[in-house]
Amino acid sequence: MSQYDVEILILCLVVFVASCALATFVLTYVFRLESKCVVNGLLDDKIKKAATKKPKKGEKVVLFSWCVASCIVVIAICAVFVFSLFTYINRFEQVGTVPAIKVVQSSSMERKDEQNTYLIENELNDQIKKYDLVLVHSLPDEFELELYDVVVYKTVDGNFVIHRIVDIEEPNGQHPDRRYFTFRGDNVQYSDKRPVLYSQMIGIYRGERIGFLGKIVMFFQSYAGYMCLGLVVFYFIVMPVVERRMEKLIDSRRRAIKATEEESG
Repeated sequence: MSQYDVEILILCLVVFVASCALATFVLTYVFRLESKCVVNGLLDDKIKKAATKKPKKGEKVVLFSWCVASCIVVIAICAVFVFSLFTYINRFEQVGTVPAIKVVQSSSMERKDEQNTYLIENELNDQIKKYDLVLVHSLPDEFELELYDVVVYKTVDGNFVIHRIVDIEEPNGQHPDRRYFTFRGDNVQYSDKRPVLYSQMIGIYRGERIGFLGKIVMFFQSYAGYMCLGLVVFYFIVMPVVERRMEKLIDSRRRAIKATEEESG
């Protein structure tokens, strides 16, 4: 982890703690105000009406719909987070029998550069855009890889790249048992700096992609995404606790009102 990453992590943690502290302060303040109103009888009329009022069918539907929608949102956020975390952890693992999903993080394959005439000559129209989600399949045998295949590989500096094979150096006296592959992005005029070995490759792309959803995945792979998820979890933990305490307080006040009315009656 670089110094920049550490600084961003610390900043996000500070913002997260400050946000939770502010939310706790506001909720506590509002709860105390409402508690005083209930205890001092300022909401007695409202409590009486609520006790005698029967919920309408439409209100039940709205409440049920809100609960269902909230559950769906939470489940969706958690599912996207888990998926994002899984893809991040396994980003350098070689794809097995089950295809993997990768996020395209550069625009080097977005369009055909006019200098790359082989793209037009061979009608290679499987370009991919930045933030696309692409389906990556398991690699064929090293000697089954062909010119112009689009492959995901790991660089020596710890990143992964999705580029096209533009040259293959077959085994020779210097490397008798392996091939050297040269890659280039469709939108780039120059090939990648270093030749790539088969052992560096992660999987092969066969044209299946979903546009722009990678932005969501990358967000949940960032510290800001972790903070957002933490705030959502914090909200859905704290709010039910506050609501239950308020319901108990109102129920206690309702019983007190009923007892007073029975004594006076």
